[in-house]
Amino acid sequence: MIKKLAALAAMCILPLSGFAQARWPDKPVRIIVPWAPGGMTDGVARMLATKLATQLKQPFIVENRPGAGGMIAADFVAKAPADGYTLLFASAAITVNSTLMASQFKIDARKDYTPIILAASEPLVLTVPASSNAKSVADLVRLSKANSSGLSASHGGIGTTSHIAAEMFAQQAGAKVISVAYKGGAPATTALLTGEVQFSFANLATVKPHMEAGTLRGLAVTSEKRSSVLPNLPTMASTLPNFETGNWFGLLGPRGMPIDVVKKLNQSAVQVLNADDVRESISKTGGEIVASTPEQFERHLAEEVGRYAQVIKKAEIKPN
Repeated sequence: MIKKLAALAAMCILPLSGFAQARWPDKPVRIIVPWAPGGMTDGVARMLATKLATQLKQPFIVENRPGAGGMIAADFVAKAPADGYTLLFASAAITVNSTLMASQFKIDARKDYTPIILAASEPLVLTVPASSNAKSVADLVRLSKANSSGLSASHGGIGTTSHIAAEMFAQQAGAKVISVAYKGGAPATTALLTGEVQFSFANLATVKPHMEAGTLRGLAVTSEKRSSVLPNLPTMASTLPNFETGNWFGLLGPRGMPIDVVKKLNQSAVQVLNADDVRESISKTGGEIVASTPEQFERHLAEEVGRYAQVIKKAEIKPN
C-alpha cells in the first residue's frame, strides 16, 4: 500500500514539474554580468535583457558582480539553482580563467554550466604604430626574430584575451615577445600610440578610430574569417595556421537546466539578436552576431578552454 501511494505521488509530481517548466518564466530572471557597468559585455547584456523582457513578459534584471577576472560572478551562477532564473552573461575570460585561476576557483567552463547561446563575437586586431616597418603579419614575425631582445606588446592585463593573443603569437611565430600589462585596453592602446610598445592585439572598437586617423596600422584580425567591419584585413590564420582568438559574449546557466527552458531561451534570444536594430548596434562596436545553438556554444567552450590551457601552461602564466 505504501509503495502504491509513493508511486502515485511521483506521478503527480512529474506533471507539476513539467507545468512549471512550460510556464517559465513566471517571475523575474537575473542576468549576472561579471564586469562593472559601462563596458561592452554589460552593454550587450542590458540590450538583450530589455528585449527578452518584452518578448517573454517578465523582467530580466542585469546584476553586476565584478571581480577576480569575472570568476566571482561565474562562481555565483555555477552554484545557483538550475531553474532558469539565474543566468550568466559570460565573456571569453571564463575560458581563460578556468585554467589560470584553477587553484582559486574550482570552475570548469565545459562542465559547470548549461550553454544557452553564443550571442556575439568581436575579433582582436593585431596593431602597430603607423611608423612601424611591419606592413603585414609576416613582416612582424621577421622583425621579432631579427630583434635579439624581442618585441614588446601591450595588453589589458594578465589573462585578458589581448595577453593570451600576444603569447600565442610568440609561441606560433617562434619569436621572443615582452608582454607589458596595463590596467585595461585603453591605456594599452595609448602605450602603442606613444611608442612605448611595438605591437598589440587590441579590441577592434578601441583601435578602429586610430586606424582611420592614420596613427595606427592594423595588420590582421584574430577571427576565423575576415571581419565585416574591417574587410580589407586578412586573418592571423592566413599566416599562422589555426591562430584564432577574440572576445565573445554568451548566455550560460547552471549545469542541469531543464531542456525546455534552454530551448525557449535560445529561441527567444535568436529572435532578439537577429533584429535589425540589435545587429546594427553590435556592428557599430565592432562585433558580429553569432546566435548559436546550445550545442554549438558547448563545442566552442570546450575548444577555447583546451586552446588557452595549452598557451597558459607553455608560457607559465600565473594570475596576479
